Amino acid sequence: MEMDDNNEQPQETAFQEALMEEASLLAAQFQEHDLSMVMTQQEHGNALAVKQRVESCSELDNVNDFQYAHYALVDEANTDIAVEKIRNLQEFRKRYHLNDTVEQGMQYLQAFMTQQPGFLLHVDCCASTYEAIRVLDVGKLNPAAALAVGTGGDLDYNWRQLVCGLYYMHTACSPYLASVRQGVFEIADLDGFSSQQMNMEFEYRRHGELVGCYPIKFKTIMAYNTGYFANVSWNLMKHLMNDNVRNSIQLGCQIMDGAAGGNRRLSDFYLQPSLEEAQRTVLDRARILLTIRYHNEQTFQL
Repeated sequence: MEMDDNNEQPQETAFQEALMEEASLLAAQFQEHDLSMVMTQQEHGNALAVKQRVESCSELDNVNDFQYAHYALVDEANTDIAVEKIRNLQEFRKRYHLNDTVEQGMQYLQAFMTQQPGFLLHVDCCASTYEAIRVLDVGKLNPAAALAVGTGGDLDYNWRQLVCGLYYMHTACSPYLASVRQGVFEIADLDGFSSQQMNMEFEYRRHGELVGCYPIKFKTIMAYNTGYFANVSWNLMKHLMNDNVRNSIQLGCQIMDGAAGGNRRLSDFYLQPSLEEAQRTVLDRARILLTIRYHNEQTFQL
């Protein structure tokens, strides 16, 4: 069973058109006043080198100029790594029939958040620096739900909801080239992280299919309320992480609350007034970020 992109209601179409218009106006304002979509001469040359390599390879599909720039900004002057990531991510997109649209992205994000309620607490883009900001409650991660065998002949149904939701979550974190350059500011709460979350089958499959090929850079990863299992998991997973991830993580962060008599969980601040309302807010913001991203993909030229 695959996501159905053909059931869009008229009011949803009108809403999408309004979002695209908003994204266009925002992009026009930003283009004049900041560097959200500007590249240095060196970055531009790196992106053109990636584009030339891909378009000269008959085994690869051409992508848009924004994507060439995206890969070049993450991997800088290493064209070989950028091209290999493009190859692997194209295989991933074909395997799961991803079409990089706001509509499909929202369907998968909704399914992902339904499967993993309370995991994604916040996603946004800083208006002044353009760095993406996302907040995760890793203690709510449920690997068993993602690995559960689907019914009705669709054995990978649950896994697809997870991994495609993660794909669009990453994409929402890169609406501008400046966002890609700055890197993601991630805040993760590991309170409650236990042996149930420390699932190596889940981690190896997630890294093998998506994490290893998606072009993402982290500015900082602040890990709050890390306990025994979180620290053990960190040591087990270090060999799968690239240098950027390993160097970005700050373990042992805490929010102290003397009145409450201990540490606070991030969900205390973000799941307000309720889980349902908070998740609707996250989805609304993700829709805007994806709309801006795909508008920029359509208009940016090297």
